[in-house]
Amino acid sequence: MKKKKLLFYFYNRLNDPLLQSNIFQYMHALAKTGFYDIAIVTYEDDKIPLSEKEKNQFHKTYREMGMRWYPLKWHAGSGLHLKAIDIFTGFFRIFYLSQVRGYRRIVTLGSIAGSFVYMLSKLMPVKFYLYQYEPHSEYALDNKIWKANSLQYRLLHAFENRSLKSSAVISSGTLSMQTRLKEMKVKARFFKVASVVNDKFFYFDIARRNEVRARLGIAGTDKLVIYPGKVGELYCSAAQLLDTFNALHMQSAAYKFLVITPGHAQFNMLLGNAYSGLKAFITVLSPVPHHEMPCFLSASDLGVVAVPPGFSKKFMSPIKIGEYLCSGLPYLICSDLEDSGITQERNIGVVVDDFTEAEINRVADKITTLLQEPKNEQAARCHAEGIALRGFDHQYREFKKAIEVLTD
Repeated sequence: MKKKKLLFYFYNRLNDPLLQSNIFQYMHALAKTGFYDIAIVTYEDDKIPLSEKEKNQFHKTYREMGMRWYPLKWHAGSGLHLKAIDIFTGFFRIFYLSQVRGYRRIVTLGSIAGSFVYMLSKLMPVKFYLYQYEPHSEYALDNKIWKANSLQYRLLHAFENRSLKSSAVISSGTLSMQTRLKEMKVKARFFKVASVVNDKFFYFDIARRNEVRARLGIAGTDKLVIYPGKVGELYCSAAQLLDTFNALHMQSAAYKFLVITPGHAQFNMLLGNAYSGLKAFITVLSPVPHHEMPCFLSASDLGVVAVPPGFSKKFMSPIKIGEYLCSGLPYLICSDLEDSGITQERNIGVVVDDFTEAEINRVADKITTLLQEPKNEQAARCHAEGIALRGFDHQYREFKKAIEVLTD
């Protein structure tokens, strides 16, 4: 039987946790069926390089799975000329893979990669699937990264809309996006596919909880609040998160805080100055290997989905929600996200209108009540909700349907 050729085109590095913990699960499952010949294109960052040994191991592993990896160089910075270089190198790689090697069905992750493929589709016959599509230009506008009249916003927003109307398949984790596509009269087939979590990897483990808490000096009666992720741009700033933590700390000295972030220098600078009063109650770590993250989540009592408010945020489907839940962890989330509704309905977190002192004070009693639930019972309940909302089996069924439409 002749295998169907699929090209996965990512404007991310191969080892990006967003890929490894998300769409790569689907790719591996597709490869195991034996029905697909898969090519992967990524953009590698010289500042976070893979060693030659790691590169060779990835090439070997993927060949054995029936996949091929084609890395490109990412040009850091927000300048349009740098994005033009990335488009240029991507064009030649996709031209070769699609027109010479026959990979004419393309899956992209994110609106930037989708916009690139849209431009390339005008020059060569390819059919593409916008997986986990989100309007990043609108996020940048809401978070005041770009202005509405800026060239960056106008270009990306235009290409996002054109890629929607030229794609064959679109998936998103929100029904809000499905509604928007109908209003725009987009003809692509839509599938609701939320950010998937590996529920065999993320789960609550009491032994891991006790070990990490002992290492961090967290007492049994302490409530550990965790945020593992980036700060600024699309996410809350370090100062916003410290304001949130300070408000919780003012409610009770039992709250302790753990931040795992590439922005650790920003936190340490603020903790040395304006937020010095929090220094004794917070641990700030640089990013840890992905396989260690479930240990830190098991050790915690409350997670933070650090997405600030904004009209466009209803289209977001944060992967952290599934990782928190499957690890037995309730969370704080902004009301503008679509997931806030089910969070309240199923009592798996607390909803705030913003990450401010006033909002934390408003919901303080709700947080206290939620964290009074016995940990083992709460962990089991959250894990079950995580599987229902973000578990692999259901999400993969929908993703596979989308792939079948793409390759039909």
